[in-house]
Amino acid sequence: WAVEPFVRACVAVGITANGATWIALVLGLGAGVAAGFSMWGLTCLLATWSVLFDILDGQIARITKTGSDAGEVPDAATNRSTEFGLLAGSPFRLPRCQSAPRCLCPGLCWPN
Repeated sequence: WAVEPFVRACVAVGITANGATWIALVLGLGAGVAAGFSMWGLTCLLATWSVLFDILDGQIARITKTGSDAGEVPDAATNRSTEFGLLAGSPFRLPRCQSAPRCLCPGLCWPN
């Protein structure tokens, strides 16, 4: 019920479930790029909107009765790609870590 107004607005302006999936992918990868440039506020904003559109794509498919098993595959691939984008972008601007390579464990490199 919380996202229903957003779902109805997306349907009203013509955003399809696949369109919402693509928007989530672009926003999620953009969040990874922003993280790579230490733009943490923008990273948070883009990641949040990416998650919102990821939620909306399934809801849009239900409301418009366009959901299918085939639609779940790009949705899952988008989720993994977005996660990879954030994980790949974040270590570039985190402080250097002496105990392990930054690209393998960015959580260990966060300042104390």
